[in-house]
Amino acid sequence: MTMLRQALAPALLLAMLGSGAAEEKYLRLEDVAGVYRSPVAVRRPGETVRTENILEIVPYGEARAYLRTRLNHPVTGNLCSLWGIAEIQGSRLVYRSAGDEGEAPSPCSLTVRFEKGQILFDDRDRQCERRLCGANAHFSQFVFKESARRPITYLERIRASRQYREAVAEYERRKDEADTGSIEYLVGIYRVPVEAPMPGSERPFRTENVLEIVPYREKSFYITAEINGYHACHLTGIAEVEGSRLVYRSVPEEGDPTPACHFSLKVVGQEIALDDQGGYCARAFCGAHADFDNATFKTGMRQRIDNPSEILASGGYDEATSEYERLLQSRTKSRIHPERP
Repeated sequence: MTMLRQALAPALLLAMLGSGAAEEKYLRLEDVAGVYRSPVAVRRPGETVRTENILEIVPYGEARAYLRTRLNHPVTGNLCSLWGIAEIQGSRLVYRSAGDEGEAPSPCSLTVRFEKGQILFDDRDRQCERRLCGANAHFSQFVFKESARRPITYLERIRASRQYREAVAEYERRKDEADTGSIEYLVGIYRVPVEAPMPGSERPFRTENVLEIVPYREKSFYITAEINGYHACHLTGIAEVEGSRLVYRSVPEEGDPTPACHFSLKVVGQEIALDDQGGYCARAFCGAHADFDNATFKTGMRQRIDNPSEILASGGYDEATSEYERLLQSRTKSRIHPERP
């Protein structure tokens, strides 16, 4: 069984990661927060009405922002109006709605991109357009200049507004859903201080447990779980989304009678619980007398990872991705050449 024990640089323990390439720049809210205005002339029968398009970005915590748009179609005058809490993912801000009862989760997903001095909108599957825009208006047609950013001098009014309260309530509800469609919100790093007894010492050893969740491919994530004490556990690998869980499976070496490691992460209430099915992961990734049992991380303790290129260049990441490719190959082989009874 492959042993994945490459430690990650301490500088990575800074903040939440979004998806993207290794060399992608990662967004800092202080660089984009503010109000953006763009003049627009709406042509109506017999008159031209001069108004403006508006984008507001207000930090909400360390890796999230309140967004509000009021975008006017220049011909029809119909609006695209959105307000909600967006999360940093790479160099972008991504808003996902919580969904209405009886509908699939996150029916609206809007990405705000900052590229070459411009602010652009991507409306995946055009669900936001269908819900939030009038006839013939769509988010992708609107562009703001980054140079138009101005400080917001009316923050108190924004935070007291109905739109802001609705946005916060929707975001908190979406966080609590913890289903397949919203598992992306777990991406980031979690640290929990712990004290471990040390033989021969009256004072406990102070350390921390660490969990990192990094996007890999669609429906899969690179994870690192460090459970520290007098003896420690250190597991890294590629985990797949299975229902409301992230599940990592190791690839047994040929001829190794030991069952494969089956490790999962599941949100229970406001905590991420670790599950080592059968205890086989502890045998492979833990020191003597150490295991993953009873280790939990509070979802509210999530921080973003500020420099993902160091993760993507690490030996642990290389080993994890290589092992995952072997796992995919073994699945393909078993489908083509199933074992005969």
